[in-house]
Amino acid sequence: MAESGTQPSGEMLGGFMQHFGGDNWVRHADVDYRAPARADDLLDIAVRITRFGRTSYSLLVHLLRGDELLNVVKLTYVWFDPETDQVAPVAAKFIEAVNDFEIIKPERAVVNA
Repeated sequence: MAESGTQPSGEMLGGFMQHFGGDNWVRHADVDYRAPARADDLLDIAVRITRFGRTSYSLLVHLLRGDELLNVVKLTYVWFDPETDQVAPVAAKFIEAVNDFEIIKPERAVVNA
């Protein structure tokens, strides 16, 4: 049986690129360490996309043990065309899918074309 979010072949990344027509690189990461987790801890990981720019988007990640916030991670991803490895505008199809999913809609940067 396939894991949640993967295709039966386990090729999640290939499916993402095929579906959205692009991929992403982590451009920047900030980690605010607040408390340790132990090997047998049950953790919740809350992730949400907070902002879309023209060629990038930002995520906010909270790692929690129960009600205790252990880490806050802020990530910025840059969208790219996998055929050319060049930075490209974030796919409208991806932005639409995220907006359909997120309860709190991501901010949109004002971009002059």
